[in-house]
Amino acid sequence: MAAVLWQFGSDDPSNAEALAHVQQWWSRLDGKAVTWQQRVSQGAAPIDLDWETQRFDEQFAIVAPELKGITVFWSKAGEELKRDLTASRLELDRTEQALYITPKTQPDVVVRVCVPQPKYEPIALTASVVTVVGETLVIRDRGQMLEVRATLSAEQIAQLKADLG
Repeated sequence: MAAVLWQFGSDDPSNAEALAHVQQWWSRLDGKAVTWQQRVSQGAAPIDLDWETQRFDEQFAIVAPELKGITVFWSKAGEELKRDLTASRLELDRTEQALYITPKTQPDVVVRVCVPQPKYEPIALTASVVTVVGETLVIRDRGQMLEVRATLSAEQIAQLKADLG
């Protein structure tokens, strides 16, 4: 996770810079659809919580998102009400485009605000044959008569080799 972490009262010299990054990301959400979720953390790291869709999760277009000091402000499209949440901790996951907010008044709660991501349909293959042709990884499943071809850059090939150990 490419994370930016800001924490209230932290002596970390990069704390102010982290807050500026979060403020910039938050303000760019203006007019965009977001998913708003809230979970009880029970001491777990925000990334480790179950963020699968639940009954009270919301999706809405966010309007006028601002970060002033340590307070997050926003409105829902079509509503006049300006909402706010004072944070004790803000963690921005740039990869997932998600902001995890720990409210100062509720330290056991984590609010996740994220830009909805596309849902990928998984395909299960039993790799009968795996080959590399130039920069293309070819995986064939003879049982299902499927072939998957993935063209990879040199960096992606190096990362795949490193991941495979």
